[in-house]
Amino acid sequence: MINSNEWNPGAKEFFLSSSYLERAELYYHIRKNSKEFNGKILDIGCGNKPYLDLFNCDTYIGLELNKSYLEADIYYDGGKLPFLKDEFDNIVSFQALYQVENLDLIFYEINRVLKVNGKILITVPFIWFDGGNMHRRFSKEYIHNVFSRFGFEILSIDQTVNNLSALSLLASKYINEKISKISFKLIRVILKIFVTSFFNIIGIILLTYTKKGDDLYINNVVVAKKVIDVQES
Repeated sequence: MINSNEWNPGAKEFFLSSSYLERAELYYHIRKNSKEFNGKILDIGCGNKPYLDLFNCDTYIGLELNKSYLEADIYYDGGKLPFLKDEFDNIVSFQALYQVENLDLIFYEINRVLKVNGKILITVPFIWFDGGNMHRRFSKEYIHNVFSRFGFEILSIDQTVNNLSALSLLASKYINEKISKISFKLIRVILKIFVTSFFNIIGIILLTYTKKGDDLYINNVVVAKKVIDVQES
């Protein structure tokens, strides 16, 4: 039996998930950076904590708005974070912050509860969305502006699916959406397997062999360090 893991996709997702390449690339970049994150970690918008096993830390606290995620440790109302100043050694957040209504407030709160020289690891979409606030595009310029205003020094920004493979991924997503509307299940399943695996093969080839850049990409993976405390405006 083939196990399923949408956040660390394997053989099953290769044939059935139009998000295969996006999730595989995210997992690779998060795992690459996770070794620098230890001590007491806060995961903002933790969901079901899909990347918990990548972190070798003393404490990992998951924070959520949505009470349907039973793996979360603390639920809150979306306002001020229910933690003390300088409480955390590091903070992570994966594909969540772009959905926050008051971005200034959450970044101020991240600064407040994170120790000076503590690090944050944040992934945000650029042309890929699974939730609300689709108008908010985290370009490199926008990221530099927001992070610097709230007392952070950016250490690295990596783009995922950052070449022609992005077109294959988006085509797979679009066509799969159309396939999902077909009423006959057998036809739907056969088409999904064929289309998904075809575009995933093309996507992997393009990701491996075409030139990468920062003009076409799916997500940003940001590592930054808190350098100063900031005051709430």
